[in-house]
Parts: sequence; C-alpha cells; structure tokens
Amino acid sequence: MGFIAVLACTLAFSLVFKDAIRKAPGAFYCLALLASVLYAATSFVSLPLSLQMLLFQLMQKGTLATALFVVVMYMGVFRDVRFVRQRLLPTRATLSIVACILALGHVAKYAVSFAPALASLAPSVAWGLALGAVAFALMAILGVTSFQAVKRRMGTQAWTALQRWAYLFYALLFAHIALFLAPASIQSPLGASGERLIAYTAVFGIYALLRTGKAIYDLLLGRARHVRRSQIAATTEPDDQASATAR
Repeated sequence: MGFIAVLACTLAFSLVFKDAIRKAPGAFYCLALLASVLYAATSFVSLPLSLQMLLFQLMQKGTLATALFVVVMYMGVFRDVRFVRQRLLPTRATLSIVACILALGHVAKYAVSFAPALASLAPSVAWGLALGAVAFALMAILGVTSFQAVKRRMGTQAWTALQRWAYLFYALLFAHIALFLAPASIQSPLGASGERLIAYTAVFGIYALLRTGKAIYDLLLGRARHVRRSQIAATTEPDDQASATAR
C-alpha cells in the first residue's frame, strides 16, 4: 500500500472515529503500543503471515506514523477553517501521541537491523540515520509534552514556545525519509522508491508552501489590525478631549 493511500485512509479514520478518539484517547494509545510491540517482536517470534504483512506495510518504513504526523501538520495550516476546527482539531494532540508511539516500533526494528552494519553504511543512509536519531529525540520531547497533564504543568507560554520546534521535526522527518529513498530513486526514478519519494516531496512541499503563506498572512493581518487600532485610538482621542473640555 502506497503512502498516499495510507494517508487517505488515516484521514478518513480520523474523521469517522473523531468522537471515540476524543473521548477515549487511552484506548488508541494502547492499540498503537500493541502494534509497535508486535512489529518489534517480528524480529524474534513468528506471527500469522497476514498480520506480519499488515505490520510490514504500515510500520516497516514508518508509513502509518508519518501519515498521522502529516494529518497533524495540515491541521495546523487549516486550523482556522471551521470544518477542521470542529471535526479534527480536538483530536490533534491524541493523534500526535499515537504517531509517536507507532514510530517507536519502527525505530526499534531499524536500530536492531542497522546497528551491526553502521561502519559499512552508504553515506546517504548514514546521514539518514543520524537525522532520524535527532528527529526521534525531538519527537520524544514533543510527544511527552502533548499530554494535557504535562501541558498544564508547563504553562501556555512555555508549551507554545516548545511546540514551535515541531517545524524542525517535520523538516528532519522529511530529510530522513528522502535520504533513505534517494539512492534507489536515483537508480530507478520510476521505481517504487522513486514514486514514494515524489509522494513525500509533494506532501511535505505543499505543507511548507501553505505554512509559509499562512505565516505571512497572519503577520500582515496582525499588522493591519494594529494599524486599525491605532487609527481608532487617534480618532477617538480628540473626541474624548473635547468632551472633557465641555464638562
């Protein structure tokens, strides 16, 4: 199953089960943890073939976790859209935590696979692993602070400042994926790796453009509101002075 198909299914699942996700986040955390444990366990035990294939498709390359992160990313861009604000935004923190838990299985399996061969890895793969390690550390911090109890203890200002590091995480995540896919994509641009790289580049590239555009729009809107408030204050001040003089 390709990334775009998994992404579409993930978005549909998030919409259909939005109420359940909001009311019982713990159940989804447990399901994600079970999936991660089962996937990591495939290195040591045999599971039913159908289950192994499903886990391989969704977990082996972090496809499901990445799809969830993409849904969370785009929620931030469209948070002012009424449909997103009402239907999806209340589940954003939960989906982010679920994505982090799912990523644990992917990281554990790859750590076991690549640890014995670190010295002989191709440069792009080595860089991909290095960036992936940094992204994982950042993901762990962002994931833990997504829990409401931690958020309340941190305070709104500190939490908001920390969450801005999510943009670096998204960039590192894409770089990690691209570096792993690049060698095979160069050899066969129209092969499976090439198609996946195009899909990831399109999804993350469109997000970068939309998020940059939103940031510029918010900046200009903020300045326009500031100018408007200044104009209103300048207009009402003479009236206030005239009223005081009349009294």
